[in-house]
Amino acid sequence: VAAAIRAAAGISEEEASLDTQCPNVQQNVVVISTGSDARAVRYAAVTCICVAGRSYEVRAYVTAPFDTVKGVIRGVPVHHTAEEIERLLIGPRNPTVRAAERIGSSATVVVIFGGDVVPHQVFYGGSVLRCSLYRKHYEVCKTCGRVGHRTDVCPTPGVRRCLGCGGTPDPGHACSPRCGLCGGPHVTGDKVCKNRFRTPYIVRRRLWERAERGLSGDRPSPPPRGSAEEYPRLERSRSRSRESERPAARSRSRSTSGQVSWAQAVQSDRGEVAKLREENRRQAAEVAELRRENKKLVKTVEELKALVEGLVRRLDSSAPPSGPEDSAPPAKRKNVEARRRRGEGVEDRFEEIEGRVGLVEDGVTQLNEKMDSIMKVLTVMQGTLQRNSEGQWHQP
Repeated sequence: VAAAIRAAAGISEEEASLDTQCPNVQQNVVVISTGSDARAVRYAAVTCICVAGRSYEVRAYVTAPFDTVKGVIRGVPVHHTAEEIERLLIGPRNPTVRAAERIGSSATVVVIFGGDVVPHQVFYGGSVLRCSLYRKHYEVCKTCGRVGHRTDVCPTPGVRRCLGCGGTPDPGHACSPRCGLCGGPHVTGDKVCKNRFRTPYIVRRRLWERAERGLSGDRPSPPPRGSAEEYPRLERSRSRSRESERPAARSRSRSTSGQVSWAQAVQSDRGEVAKLREENRRQAAEVAELRRENKKLVKTVEELKALVEGLVRRLDSSAPPSGPEDSAPPAKRKNVEARRRRGEGVEDRFEEIEGRVGLVEDGVTQLNEKMDSIMKVLTVMQGTLQRNSEGQWHQP
């Protein structure tokens, strides 16, 4: 496939060695990274490739650069061509617009802006259109029912599944829809699904940066205050001093309002996060202690098993050899009685050890169950801690 793409683009092998081709089997696409604008234009112009003597139609396009963000505008006339759209958008009134592309044949256009800020509105010719952050939805194949690729690039077009239940779409099968994204009672990727949109990369990057700042304890430093030379001391007149002695009733009434500030809300959230972290550390220490006890119990079980095996071997070796009855004289009554008592003692000892082994194994089982329950609690606490950390930075 790489050789077919290179041949269709008219690029030599030496030039193609400078580029990177990454196939995505799930989405049935190939991502090419190149540092040359000329080769990027050639790759984007490919419409057909030839593999093993067969021709396949393809669609190539240039993705947005790394230092850009995407916005979306609606209400663009459908008869406007791509050249007209870019001509009406790119200009001094929209200084950050880099490119634009219509979504299919709809009136919605995706606009690429330089930087990491999407403006609230853009100028389209003489009109002002509202612009919002572009959120890409999860692609759901209507052929195989899987999430992650479109129908036109399905890697398994011969496999058909029901979009509602995921089963074989027989003519009379009973279908109870269940969404594969949110688990709701609707078709996967339906318009009512609350999880059908992907989180934009710019939002995820800001969340990562805020989380890193929160974990490292870095806070933006306050602006530097002026020195005594920059702000000289003013002489206070008698009237000014008298006014300062009066109680500031108005300012007090404003400061004593019952509203909770953003800083107070963040401080309370930090306290909850600190408590969750302390509980998490305590649970982790308890899990470590339980693991050490588990190792000790396992070692004890192994020792008891070895002891039981030794007793069994001794019992087998102490048994009298079998032989013809007439070849040996009958044993004395005293020896027979002593051997019988010794055998009963060994059997009692064997039963006692088996009982101890059973108790230890039961203890190990209970300990494992307790460790599993603690691990579940730790998992829930970690999820709660992460949600609280993310929610802390969503405060207005």
